[in-house]
Amino acid sequence: MSFDPSYRSSVYLTRGGQRKRSRGGPYKRRTRSRVPRHPPGGGLYGLDKAGREYARLLADPVSAPIVQPGMAGGQPGQIMRFTCEQSFINSTNTCGIVAWTPGLACVPLPGTVTAGLPYPFLIGAGTTSSVTLGAPAASGASGYVPGYSFITANATSYRCIAADLELIYAGSEQTRSGMVYLAHTVDNLSFVSGGIYDVNGTVGNVCQRTIRMPDGGVHLRFRPTLIDQEFTNTGPTSAGETPALSMVWNGAGSLLIGVTGVTAGQTVNLRCTAVYEFIPSSTLGITGASSQACSSKNPLHVIVDSLDKYAPGWATVLGEIGLGMAAAAFMKGGSTK
Repeated sequence: MSFDPSYRSSVYLTRGGQRKRSRGGPYKRRTRSRVPRHPPGGGLYGLDKAGREYARLLADPVSAPIVQPGMAGGQPGQIMRFTCEQSFINSTNTCGIVAWTPGLACVPLPGTVTAGLPYPFLIGAGTTSSVTLGAPAASGASGYVPGYSFITANATSYRCIAADLELIYAGSEQTRSGMVYLAHTVDNLSFVSGGIYDVNGTVGNVCQRTIRMPDGGVHLRFRPTLIDQEFTNTGPTSAGETPALSMVWNGAGSLLIGVTGVTAGQTVNLRCTAVYEFIPSSTLGITGASSQACSSKNPLHVIVDSLDKYAPGWATVLGEIGLGMAAAAFMKGGSTK
């Protein structure tokens, strides 16, 4: 029996392997289409492109590209990044505490700080483990709070979409010593201006991480909450009253660092970076940015949860090696492309 090539060219295999005759077409084999189990974008599988871009900004507020935040509510505003650096521990001091609530730190401060009240930025240093905290007055706030002078002068409202609090040891390597306590807290209401707090006790008890003073710095990243999605008004609520003293703080994300055991005479600095979205004052003549609204369909808590799952440690980075490991984990967790 001779082979008839026309027979093979007139059949194809179905999904079940059965042969069926076609209308003179070529030999075909049906196969299942390969559908990836997860959409492209690495490990941040549940996020769309805009969500991954904002996740990258949260994980690297210092140098990541500025993008619209994956936050709900409000009219989209202008976005800018601000940085300031100041001395934290020096001279005879051996310990210190800093508490920063980025979402509220740019409300106008009074000319005179009132003891016993919570403020969105508190700092203090001392020679023993007990530290007295103080808040900067309006005249000196720009040296501690990034963008304070600009936002209070040019914005009607704002919100912080990303922030980084960096602790930098600038002393001698031979005398590098001390312990560092790190925490992501909510609203920092337990700390007030003029209050005296023990670094090893009060602060250490609420901190999630305790490490030896590193040589390459410590980065504590802002974890925005649902409350932080709201725009904060920069104008006074009534005569003689500013939002800093009347704000409902409940639920605002905060950063807390405590340091103890530093060798006297060595220097420890703070570098604060914040990315703000703000509504410009009408007197500036800047048009609205409604066309720049974030296109992400992922809510804020999903973006933060995805970072926690696929890039663990993104919010607390220890030293230069930690920076490299965090970057590698994030890229493995999900590219923004």
